[in-house]
Amino acid sequence: MVCHEGFRNNIAEHLKLGSGFSMGIACYPVFPMLCGLSLEVLYKAICVRKDIKFKSSHNLIILAKDAQIDITDEESKFLKFFTESIIWNGKYPVPSDKQKHEYDKLTELHYDLLFDKIKIGSLDGYTPNGKLNWENFNNIWLKGSYNYHF
Repeated sequence: MVCHEGFRNNIAEHLKLGSGFSMGIACYPVFPMLCGLSLEVLYKAICVRKDIKFKSSHNLIILAKDAQIDITDEESKFLKFFTESIIWNGKYPVPSDKQKHEYDKLTELHYDLLFDKIKIGSLDGYTPNGKLNWENFNNIWLKGSYNYHF
């Protein structure tokens, strides 16, 4: 499902958020953070349901392993990105000087997962690849959901 810019503008206007407010910019970090949080809760629920001890953590790769869910390399990339999104898009949106190197992980994961490298003449550039979408997230979530029920 694509949310058109006109629709976003109508929402911002209806909420009286002021001219120049961008729903696309304001809401972008919320999506991966909520994806990550929903996976965190799902993986912990699987562990509780199956009486499996798990580490109290936001680390989705560790939680998926604790929940005995086999993850692919591509899913692992998403889980790393969602883990960092939980931390930086929700808990600590602005890093301290000591945390700057940790915050940079999110940026690196963002570009590695969500952009393809391209050449523009002699320059390197990036183009969005569209991987952060409902279908890719839902496939990961459904795999966990299946493990919860069976």
